[in-house]
Amino acid sequence: MMNNLKITNKRKGLSKILTACIIIAGIGGLLGGCGTNNSTSTKSTSTKTAKVTKSKTAINDDSTVYYLKGSKVYYLNKTNAALKNNKNILTIELKQAKALGLKQSS
Repeated sequence: MMNNLKITNKRKGLSKILTACIIIAGIGGLLGGCGTNNSTSTKSTSTKTAKVTKSKTAINDDSTVYYLKGSKVYYLNKTNAALKNNKNILTIELKQAKALGLKQSS
């Protein structure tokens, strides 16, 4: 009877220790990850913003864009992979492409 009581008490003790370790590890992971995730997120957001700003300043409504007949998208340059091997590339001004409802390729 005494042996069973000792084993039960040891299991309870180990269970409490294990639970405490899991809680501490979880809190440490949450606190440690916060700074890393925020700086990565900020970096990627500012990079995207910089790219958008560059393309907006370089393109105006009179710029020439490229598209394929029947397509619903236009491309900013002929070197785009979708246009590379196509011989039927058409040109149009950006304002005309927008008036036709064409969207910029991504």
